Amino acid sequence: MAGFDTLYEANLPVPLRQQLAAADFPRYRLLSQSACLDLAADSTILTAAPRSAVTPWLTSGRLTTSPYPAEFQFSVSVATPVKAKPDPALEAFIAALGVLP
Repeated sequence: MAGFDTLYEANLPVPLRQQLAAADFPRYRLLSQSACLDLAADSTILTAAPRSAVTPWLTSGRLTTSPYPAEFQFSVSVATPVKAKPDPALEAFIAALGVLP
């Protein structure tokens, strides 16, 4: 599961969390949703993402989906190079998150 880490693990149903722990499932995080989707599309890796983010992947046939079996929380972050030109779309996204750039 691309993005599987302690925050993600805490949101899993207890039986699934125990099953993954018993199997010594790896824990790691990819900080790029597109990298997670590429990895999932081109391998046997699973990932979790909002349906709105994966719709193009689903309509193209690169991914299939199934509903997440529990309530799910996402963590979202933004990083930009220090000397990057301001990008209006990115600034709007940061504003929507309610954080200071």
